[in-house]
Amino acid sequence: MKQSFHARVPLAMDVFSASIMGGGLGASLSPWVTRLLDSWHAGLAVLALLACIALACWYALEFVTARKRPPRTLHMHPRRSART
Repeated sequence: MKQSFHARVPLAMDVFSASIMGGGLGASLSPWVTRLLDSWHAGLAVLALLACIALACWYALEFVTARKRPPRTLHMHPRRSART
């Protein structure tokens, strides 16, 4: 967390905690929706919807931090010859 979001650690921790609670929310809503609509497909759709929202948030957060991070450089090491 600190390495990726050194300037915004509290925000990153809040997002992480909210994502954990979102998983609990999906787990508690899924059976309720399944019984209400009498379809396990609807219950599974609740979990899938929350997962897609979490994925979109993660991607957006990663995209924002990737733009601020310096580009990675490859450190090339010279090849050792077979004779040495």
